[in-house]
Amino acid sequence: RAFDDIASGLRGSNRGRTRHSLQEAATAALIDVETAMFRGDGLTGVTWGLSEVNRSTGGLQRGEMTVLGARPSMGKTAVGLSVAIKAAKKGHGVAFMSLEMGAKSLAMRAMTDIAFDWNVRVPYSDLITGKVEPKALEAIRAANQDLDAMPLWIEEQSGMSISDIAVKLERIKDVAERSGHTIDLLVVDYLQLVAPSSRYQGNRTAEITEISAGLRNLCREAGVSLLALSQLSRQ
Repeated sequence: RAFDDIASGLRGSNRGRTRHSLQEAATAALIDVETAMFRGDGLTGVTWGLSEVNRSTGGLQRGEMTVLGARPSMGKTAVGLSVAIKAAKKGHGVAFMSLEMGAKSLAMRAMTDIAFDWNVRVPYSDLITGKVEPKALEAIRAANQDLDAMPLWIEEQSGMSISDIAVKLERIKDVAERSGHTIDLLVVDYLQLVAPSSRYQGNRTAEITEISAGLRNLCREAGVSLLALSQLSRQ
């Protein structure tokens, strides 16, 4: 708990301004609305890559956490990664915190996702077993080139705590800034794998509540949109 408090203090030392008048907040909101009107896409946040969801939500909003939940093996990671790719294609910097899958496996999924947009269907299972036709392999190679230009960074460490995620995010922000980008979207895959503090040890409901609150506070402090994937019970 002491280390968490120290890490929180370090993060807080370079926080942005937290107090605003209502008029200042309203002016900032109007700028977002006018920008969305000018672009004509209705987006005031980061794109989902799905036009109907964008119309309903205005995109993933800065300082807000969105939870995407599904049962095991339903494709949460695939959807979360696809959202990250679509956002990066639009020029938004993305930090993908993977607590379950390695960066290499995620990259393979990303390449199949991009190839699919080119009407080249290469199942992930075929890619990892090497059962790929030469023509499809060329598309995958081209997709790899496409990925190279995207401002998308993957952190593959398992068992991260909220403090760990905050530190990793700051490091990715530094890397992004050196390449001329900002981090606009943080994806966490997935919420239940984030390491809790010892405060509520043994009480899983309280642990998940603490993790959710920690992630929500983090995205507000960092000024990023947060997409947190969540595994639901099969029941």
